[in-house]
Amino acid sequence: MELKSLSDNISILIDEVMCLRKAVTQLEMSQVQHCRDAVFRALSSPNQIWVTSAEISKYADLDIHIVKKVIDEYSDEIVEHSRVSELGLPLFTTRERYHNEVSFQDKLIGAFVYRAI
Repeated sequence: MELKSLSDNISILIDEVMCLRKAVTQLEMSQVQHCRDAVFRALSSPNQIWVTSAEISKYADLDIHIVKKVIDEYSDEIVEHSRVSELGLPLFTTRERYHNEVSFQDKLIGAFVYRAI
């Protein structure tokens, strides 16, 4: 009888662990989405087309390492400029903004110098 009771308790605990894992996964996904959204809001700032990861970090109120991770993970949606900032930092914008707002001359230079197009 005790063995059956122990087995039932283990089964209940396994179910609870599975529910907790699912909740943690959903929380992590929510956090990832929040960070992505914050980075893209910073990249969409009307003040300037090209921004550094440090500027994104400040605007989005995110750690610089998180910003860099988002930039890496969403590289298909984020463009890195062929030039760097005055401080030598890489410059970024969204691919949509790049296509809509960057001059043809800059696109042409980017095509030869870097992977911008």
